[in-house]
Amino acid sequence: MFLVRAITSGKASFLFIAMALGLAIPPSLFADSPPATIFGNYAGAGKCPSQDSPESCSDTGVTDNLFVKRNEKKDDPDTDNADAYVTIRRLFGNGRSCTLGRYMIWAGDHLAYVDKPHEPKPCRLQLWLKDGAVVLKDAGNVCSEIYCRGRGPLEGAHFKKGPDQLLAAYKKSAIPPPAAIYGRYSGAGDCPPYDPKAENCFDTSSTDRIDIKPSKDADARVNIRMIFDVGHTCNLDEDMFWSGDHLLFAKEHIDHPGEPYLLQLWFKDGTLTMKDIGGRTRRTYCGTRGTLDGGHFRKAGQQPRSDSNR
Repeated sequence: MFLVRAITSGKASFLFIAMALGLAIPPSLFADSPPATIFGNYAGAGKCPSQDSPESCSDTGVTDNLFVKRNEKKDDPDTDNADAYVTIRRLFGNGRSCTLGRYMIWAGDHLAYVDKPHEPKPCRLQLWLKDGAVVLKDAGNVCSEIYCRGRGPLEGAHFKKGPDQLLAAYKKSAIPPPAAIYGRYSGAGDCPPYDPKAENCFDTSSTDRIDIKPSKDADARVNIRMIFDVGHTCNLDEDMFWSGDHLLFAKEHIDHPGEPYLLQLWFKDGTLTMKDIGGRTRRTYCGTRGTLDGGHFRKAGQQPRSDSNR
């Protein structure tokens, strides 16, 4: 990956060429620093002001979030001599999501990230910050196609400074979940044939199980037990809350601000599918070979649908 600082045309050209060739960049060329006010958390800003606005805009909600962290190791080439590390989360419904974490350079009035050349062209993502607000610029929607697999847009997504609203709203639902979600679920077997446009899926076995029980402190108590190669396992026993159409486990990660544990359990016709947003839950609750995202299960006693490909 190479990052470009567009300070002056001459310096920008030099940095572009030097980074592309893998040459060492003198730290003095990265002397300009972003204002301290840009760092922190930004929550989804809601609906766009007007469809008639000349600027591109994409609605954001309480599930969307952006975090800008100062890069304390700016002189470390492994961090691309970047000024900030930015994490972006967009949830689009029905388990579709996009998470992205990248080092970015301060380009005088915005943060910028440029990927290595990628077919057909590289991702060029910019964060424009003004008066406590952030707007994303994704030229040609290339970053969305590469990193979100077209699930939803990054271009025009707007955020406002404030706490992560998904974590702030994480509490017992006023409307309880359907009683049918409770019970034991076992691994559903092989995944359908691979489809690059489909959501993640991995094979599960009959020894993998999920138990969902009522909880007095939450909407459900969920216990997950999965066994993988060479004795690696996934073990999770946590309270979860009902989020309108799925169960959600959400918990702030102290060591990784802006990257909380987010695990969704989606239910349909007696089946359950897990979505590990950003993969953070797996890293803590699973061994090296274990994974959660795309695990599919069937409720005990539930017969496969006649149209199942498994």
